[in-house]
Amino acid sequence: NVMVGKPGPISIYEAIACRVPLVLVDNPSLRLLFEYNLSWVEQQGIGQRVQSLADIPAAVSDLLGADHWRQNMARIQVNANAGVTSCLRQLIQAGKLARAAQV
Repeated sequence: NVMVGKPGPISIYEAIACRVPLVLVDNPSLRLLFEYNLSWVEQQGIGQRVQSLADIPAAVSDLLGADHWRQNMARIQVNANAGVTSCLRQLIQAGKLARAAQV
């Protein structure tokens, strides 16, 4: 299996959690938002960037034809609880700052 989609952080996280390599569409109008994610996926060797929808079939074929994509994916550790904990800490801190600013 392969995941095809946009290079948003949730999409990437989901693919990592499911241990499937990624084909990410590099949309020029969204590149500013997602360039880091695209580069990170490529540096980790867990997926490919495509420039157009026409490039997707070749990328999927490449990902399915080689084992190193899945091996690279398997070495990435995912700790969902740590992410949730960090997010909650940030929200709590933001709430404290907002209350302090109102005083």
